[in-house]
Amino acid sequence: MQATNRRWAYYYDFSLESYPKDAPRFDFEEVIVRVESLWKNDKAVHKYRNQEVTIRIKDLKINTDNFALLLHLSDIKASDPAFSNTKTGDVRVESKKADEGMGAACHILFQRSCLKGKKGWHLSLIEEVVGIPKSMIEQFLNFLFRASCQTTYKKIGSDSRGNICRPKASFAGHASSTLKESLTHSALQGITLLTHNEGEYIDDDKELLMTEQTVKLKVVGSPSGNKALDLIKSARRYAAKKSFDQVRVQYTEVVAEEEKKDSKGEVKKIQIKKQRTIPIEAKSKEGDLANLLFTKSELIELTKEIGQCENSMHAELTRKMKSLLDKI
Repeated sequence: MQATNRRWAYYYDFSLESYPKDAPRFDFEEVIVRVESLWKNDKAVHKYRNQEVTIRIKDLKINTDNFALLLHLSDIKASDPAFSNTKTGDVRVESKKADEGMGAACHILFQRSCLKGKKGWHLSLIEEVVGIPKSMIEQFLNFLFRASCQTTYKKIGSDSRGNICRPKASFAGHASSTLKESLTHSALQGITLLTHNEGEYIDDDKELLMTEQTVKLKVVGSPSGNKALDLIKSARRYAAKKSFDQVRVQYTEVVAEEEKKDSKGEVKKIQIKKQRTIPIEAKSKEGDLANLLFTKSELIELTKEIGQCENSMHAELTRKMKSLLDKI
């Protein structure tokens, strides 16, 4: 469940690629104007999973230095929301009406200027929302691009201009701190070893073939820093020796602190922690582990409450996301 006073935002390098690859490059300024026209005509909407999930642009703003989108998701198969009374334990279920689904909203900001002067690349910031992953946002943007920006071009060496092309959306994580830096203020929770390689048959008739194995390693205590990194290296060596192909590291990172009063009125500091999972190739070099980079993220504290599915862009969240983009 989303908190009402904070949101996580993740940085991504957004790439406006051409499809097919030999097609001319598209200009993001022109593309967003076409998407805006689609939105104004109530056509910036798409359905998934046999019409069960609907995603649409609910709000769009072309600002001086950024493009801002508010996406809405509605899932008609999701369970009805339930509310539990903290004193009595009584449960109240709010039933969905016809054509309604459980809603969620996601804010996205794109810088209008090109990232490091590279045409087609723009720094972006995406609000973390359960049920609206990066892959779904990419898929939805590509649907919008097909609907609004599809055109024809002439291939090199061809006389015909009948070749269809369109822009294609792609998000890559904007690199943040290294694994070693992150583990300095974190606690290693667990390590999972995985292999997706075909193994041996487990029956005489060779009808049951082992194709996937998972081994979970329990971490004793809550090691951090260099101790945690040494344990990860040991697990990686073991994984490589036993022919596992991936190591997944789970750890809890302290990302912020806030002051709260307890029942006696005393002010105490409360740590805000975030669970992270980092996938590592089992055959990666040990020296590369400490320098492993992962997606930069920021915790945004809000003074004005935010709902699970805002009807329009939340002014404070949008303003603070813009401020974070401007810092990079």
